Amino acid sequence: MKIADILKRKRSQKVVTIGQDKTIADAVVQLNARGLGALLVVDDDEKVVGIFTERDVIRALNHGSWGEVAAIVVSAVMTRDVECVAPHTETLDALEQMEKRRCRHMPVLDQDVGKVVGVVSIRDLHGAALDRLQFEHEAMKEVLTATGVSVYVPPVQ
Repeated sequence: MKIADILKRKRSQKVVTIGQDKTIADAVVQLNARGLGALLVVDDDEKVVGIFTERDVIRALNHGSWGEVAAIVVSAVMTRDVECVAPHTETLDALEQMEKRRCRHMPVLDQDVGKVVGVVSIRDLHGAALDRLQFEHEAMKEVLTATGVSVYVPPVQ
């Protein structure tokens, strides 16, 4: 399965952004209202300059109370080194990238159109990996049954 397949299955394919001059409080409102874990941070020209995640909120709160942190602009705490994945990337390859970088969200950059076309989460990729395992499990059971091999294959839970 490819990243493009995951984007097609998502309930919303809209890329949600926030301006780099907006506050952490503004970002938290958007994250909560949309049920998201990350927002892409854009400059005045709508160019992606970073990613703001739930983890950024937690890290900021480590340095002060909510009253102090809420007014800080997202560009002060966002991740600037944003690694993207392409729509044609295999989901397991993307999952490996995320595991290596220890990140939970990755923008999907379509270089053919020169823009970000979505964001995938590690939850999206784990779901795709589980789907693949279940498919392989069923295929293996069918092959074994068709060949008359008596082997117990425990169910996937």
